Amino acid sequence: MSEHHQRSTPPDAVAVDRDLPRRLWRQLLLKSPVPVGGTALVIGTRPLTATERLCEFGLDVLALCDDPAAVLTGRLRCPSAEYRRFDSRSTADLPPQTFDLVLVLDTAPWPANLLSRSARVLTAQVLATLKPGRRLLWRSESADGALHHSGCWFRHLACFPGTVDVQSVSNPRWPLSIFRPVRRCETTVVEFTTPREPVSPTEWRRCVEAGLMTDRRSCCASAVTEQSRAA
Repeated sequence: MSEHHQRSTPPDAVAVDRDLPRRLWRQLLLKSPVPVGGTALVIGTRPLTATERLCEFGLDVLALCDDPAAVLTGRLRCPSAEYRRFDSRSTADLPPQTFDLVLVLDTAPWPANLLSRSARVLTAQVLATLKPGRRLLWRSESADGALHHSGCWFRHLACFPGTVDVQSVSNPRWPLSIFRPVRRCETTVVEFTTPREPVSPTEWRRCVEAGLMTDRRSCCASAVTEQSRAA
C-alpha cells in the first residue's frame, strides 16, 4: 500500500479532530440498526470526539488513527475505546463481519485517487469487517481546500454490492470581520449499506479487480493535483 504514504496531507491535518454536526448524528442514529452494545469502527486522522460520542451511545469502539499522537491522546480521553495506529495492515488484520457500523471521518488514510486499485482494496478490507446489512459512513465537507466531494464516493463505491444514500447538513462559518459575509459549510455523509447476504473478504476483493474504472482514471481534478504533487 505504498500509495498511502504518497498522498499529500494538509499541513494542519494532524490538529483536526473531526466530528459530525449534532443534527446529522440524530438523523443517522435514528435510522441506524446498531443496537446498544454493538460494535463500531472509526477511521480518521484524529477521530477522538466521534469515538467518544459512539461510546456514550453504548457501543464498543475501535478507533484507527492516522495521527500517531491521537492514539495516546485517545487512550487518555476515552479509555473505554480501543485506539490503534492506522497502517496498511491494520484493516487487513481485522476479523471479517465484526462491526455493526464503520465511520470514516476524513480521507487522509486513503490514497488521493479514490478510483485507484489501492484505494478500493483498502475499502474492500473495511467493508469485509462489516456484518451483513450494516453501514459504512463516509464524512465529506465542502470546505475550502476539501479534496473530495460526494460524487467521488459514489464512483469509488460503484464496484461493490450494496446501496448508497446521502445525508447533508449545512452549517454557518462565521466571518472574521463584519465586512465579510457568512460562509456556509456543508457536511455530507455518504451511507453505504452492505448486502443482507454475507460477502466474504475474497468476494469484496474480487469486486475491486472487476471494477470498470479501477486504476483507469482519477476520481476528480483535485485527485490529479494531489497525485502530481506526490510524484
